[in-house]
Amino acid sequence: MKTKSLIEIQNLTMTFDQVKVIDQVSLAFHSGDQVALIGANGAGKTTLLKVILALLKADEGHVTMQKNLAVGYLPQVLSLGDRLFPMTVKEVVSQGLIANKKFPRWLNASDHRAIENVLNKFALSSLKNSRFSLLSLGQKQMVLFARMMVQKPDIVFLDEPTSSLDVNRKDSIFDILSQLKKARTPYVIITHDLPSFSNHIKRVIYLEHKIIFDGSYRDFCEHPEFSPFIHTHGDQHHDH
Repeated sequence: MKTKSLIEIQNLTMTFDQVKVIDQVSLAFHSGDQVALIGANGAGKTTLLKVILALLKADEGHVTMQKNLAVGYLPQVLSLGDRLFPMTVKEVVSQGLIANKKFPRWLNASDHRAIENVLNKFALSSLKNSRFSLLSLGQKQMVLFARMMVQKPDIVFLDEPTSSLDVNRKDSIFDILSQLKKARTPYVIITHDLPSFSNHIKRVIYLEHKIIFDGSYRDFCEHPEFSPFIHTHGDQHHDH
């Protein structure tokens, strides 16, 4: 059954230092999507995401979004540097609501309740007055996830969401993805660890500057061209 198109990308091209990082890419994200966006380092995955989010402007092509679409974005923690210093955890999470407000950007009682609820949901209440810059990478990742989710996004983009998390925190990310599925919130995950997300992915997009593959997770795993990347032993999946 065809689902509603939320974002459409047509003939996108992006060049850095005379190298086409994205080369004539066309695809769409839909209301029922649970996507893994994969590819080697430098294949254009994060660049594509930043063009979708209007953080970068493409040389050619265009991105069309459904009107009033609320887009959630979880960046890689290591890409942030100290830009959020010296904010507290609660202040970082509150940015998710403040950013969408018109001036003056005041938080009302409902906003404060939403912030407290999301802090509690992601086990961050005890850290809410702590400096964001002093947290571990895993804790920072969870705070940024909370900042994204307090906005109640219509579609979620996650850039290597488990890369900085310990085992317990990784489990919490998988729990969150399960919640997103129950809420029918589509998501796109940039990852180098595709098998870890096997229970949370319906569609795989393999990008190497161009779209190499766009189809189901099962079809990707069974495709002979991609067998060097994934093989299966019983219920254990291994990524190379």
